[in-house]
Amino acid sequence: MVLALGWYIVPYARKIFSNPAHPPVRYCLMEDYMPLIRADGGSWNGVEVMGNRAIVKVKADTVTLGVLDGMFTRIPLDDITASLNSLTNSQRTMIRSKILDMGYSLAEFNSRFPGNLGSYTLRDVLTFAASRRQMHHYDLATDTIVIDSDTRPCSKTIGVLDGEVL
Repeated sequence: MVLALGWYIVPYARKIFSNPAHPPVRYCLMEDYMPLIRADGGSWNGVEVMGNRAIVKVKADTVTLGVLDGMFTRIPLDDITASLNSLTNSQRTMIRSKILDMGYSLAEFNSRFPGNLGSYTLRDVLTFAASRRQMHHYDLATDTIVIDSDTRPCSKTIGVLDGEVL
């Protein structure tokens, strides 16, 4: 078994409990793969970001990472100090598109990353993506989890997340 690292963008989903007194909650879909990751002797952790998503770092067997690659968007670099210059234009465009899909504006993105995205590191891009998140709440009247427009800083930094999964 060969353990390796992977960075993913993972959506949240609604979780319903059997006890009707417990309202539904949101959870990171990577939780569904926790038994598989733990069976490898691996681990994962994440930070909630904009767009009802999380940035997640996983350490698991390469076969398990292959399964996750089929389920979630994998960032094509594992080392956060690596330059995005090593990526193809298509891969850099995918990263940019995913960040814009999270709810960041093109103006914000271009202001933070002027010029060629290849001149920045994975840490730079993930730090930007994990700079804020949207608030959410359960609306009993409509039985929905509402993602608010209000934002707040993320619960942890990419540097902390990176150190949690080694």
